[in-house]
Amino acid sequence: MSKRSVIDRMRALFDVLAREAESNPRLAGQIARILDGDEALTAAPERAGRRGRRNPGVVDPFLVLRERGEANLRVELAGLSDEQLKDIIAEHMLDSSKLAMKWKAKERLVDLILSSVASRSRKGDAFRAADLAVLVSDATYVNDWRAVLVGVEIVNRGRPDTITSITLKVGDDTFGCSSPPPGHVVPNAIRGLPRRLDQDDGVIGILYFGPSLDGGRNVPKATTGELTVRRASGAPARQVVNIRTGGARPNNESTPDAGESS
Repeated sequence: MSKRSVIDRMRALFDVLAREAESNPRLAGQIARILDGDEALTAAPERAGRRGRRNPGVVDPFLVLRERGEANLRVELAGLSDEQLKDIIAEHMLDSSKLAMKWKAKERLVDLILSSVASRSRKGDAFRAADLAVLVSDATYVNDWRAVLVGVEIVNRGRPDTITSITLKVGDDTFGCSSPPPGHVVPNAIRGLPRRLDQDDGVIGILYFGPSLDGGRNVPKATTGELTVRRASGAPARQVVNIRTGGARPNNESTPDAGESS
């Protein structure tokens, strides 16, 4: 499959998701949680059976918040029993700590629902409104290269613009994206910044940041960073990156360096 075909298919997928998220706040919140790296979603299959033993929620808090506001949502929740509130929490996976089912204070359950629903709705609004989307598929620290490789897809949904820089902030250090040096073969490496992106244009590939992380001397077993994509006009796009350490260099080093992705 060609790179252009992959980008076209991904663009179609994002368009479908964005349209559905406009009318489905629950979906928008779930998408926002995935992009935010919420660990609660990774345990969803395990909890599905437990949720099945509870009744469906009698109120859709996302719908009430969107159509009638937070004050009315609080009134509706206050009129429910403790078990009905817990049904809502379970159905919408609002309790990542897994402790709320043991709570006895009704006000505490109401506050959890209100804060969680409001937070997810804000993230969902940000996702729907984003005209520059940055999705991170993988990030690995390669020991013997002293570098971080980040797999990304960048999609420009807004007017034509130019990506001026891409940086990775880890702790107090910020590293600029660069082309791999000689001997560092990274297939599909993204090169050539600044880079022009037309409307509905995108790029898929690997970003190279290195040498980094204190030269490899004090590398934790796992860490996080913040990827920032800046452009000529408009606000920068930021995404949290979970970095795995102890990674190996790409296997196909005999492959010539990949050119600029399109």
